[in-house]
Amino acid sequence: VHLQGGTQFSEAALKAAMKGYVATYKIPEKIWFRQEPLLRVGSGKIDRVALRKACLKLTLE
Repeated sequence: VHLQGGTQFSEAALKAAMKGYVATYKIPEKIWFRQEPLLRVGSGKIDRVALRKACLKLTLE
């Protein structure tokens, strides 16, 4: 999740908000918050390979 500058939000609050819109089994077990924007490739799409590597790095730390 990319938060706007100065915004505070908790994982529990996000999961609670999702319960009204998404089936319980579709809610992720872990949610990472980022202050910087998601990485993008030249076409403007999210760079999923770089994002996956960044998430794995966070998981291993």
